Amino acid sequence: MIGSNLTPSSSLSFKGIIPPGVLDFLKNPDTFLVVGHSEPDADCLGSQIALAHVVQSLGGRAVLASAGPFLRPEIKPWESLFLADPDACPRVDRAVVLDCSSPSRAGPWQAKMTGLPVLVIDHHAGTDRCGEVDYIDPEAPSTALLVFRIYEALGLPLTPAVAYSLMLASCTDTGFFRHLGPAQGETLRMCAQFSDLGVSLQDIHALMTGGQLATNLRLLGNLLGRLQLHYEGRLAYTFEEEGERESLQASNRPSDLLYQLIFTIDSVEMAVVLRTENGATIGGLRSRRTIDCAQIASGLGGGGHVRASGFRTEKPLDQVKTFIFAEFERALGG
Repeated sequence: MIGSNLTPSSSLSFKGIIPPGVLDFLKNPDTFLVVGHSEPDADCLGSQIALAHVVQSLGGRAVLASAGPFLRPEIKPWESLFLADPDACPRVDRAVVLDCSSPSRAGPWQAKMTGLPVLVIDHHAGTDRCGEVDYIDPEAPSTALLVFRIYEALGLPLTPAVAYSLMLASCTDTGFFRHLGPAQGETLRMCAQFSDLGVSLQDIHALMTGGQLATNLRLLGNLLGRLQLHYEGRLAYTFEEEGERESLQASNRPSDLLYQLIFTIDSVEMAVVLRTENGATIGGLRSRRTIDCAQIASGLGGGGHVRASGFRTEKPLDQVKTFIFAEFERALGG
């Protein structure tokens, strides 16, 4: 039954429950700005594409927006679907912000949302509850799952294109299902429906793991060559030199492969990768079991998942490194 999974009494969202107001927010014949975080991944973009289809199916219009860049090979084919320049954006009436823990992570699109009714859909821990309506479920392994729940609640049919977008999105944030824990079969049941619609996991895996250049692997080699182990091997740290990717002519950073290789070291509980860019320090944090990456990243103006987070800060790299190491030691009880 449409709307049967709505709860009338809670403003928070729990597994399988869509907060009051979310569906009503979308049921408007308005023009929606559908935006996600800068430096997007497939969970962000695929969820945006699927949500735009929801808006259009309900009689509204959608403007897909992203600050980019579209460096990952699996998302490059989507770049032409998204508007990059806020100055070129038509008039919009409402905004939906997906997979974005803070409005500032939308980059230049943050200003475009000023004064608009906003719906936030996200699964990151610590997400700012800045919307008129918020659908935030930190227990969900992907934002794609939240958008799929909206499809089910509205009784909307899934097109093959939407199924592909949500499948790629889900595969991205679950590490091709490696990061799913117990009681998370909802994602697998969702993806089974996408498979039945003709979406090929084989093709998606090839897209996510292929497309590399030799120069990308040279960058990966450099990062592995600088790898340092601290705290009896429990913290792994490496860094990218400023301008290194450009000087090597690498098309993207093979971050996922880097983290996978680091965590083949049994002792590593947390991996830290830093780089400097235009005076800012940018970092990625990953953990295996016990360290809350989102909490550490929030101290640097970032956010994300408990096990995977990122940040961008104006603080110098050495100061950022010292802060992260101190937080790691504190989390260990040291």
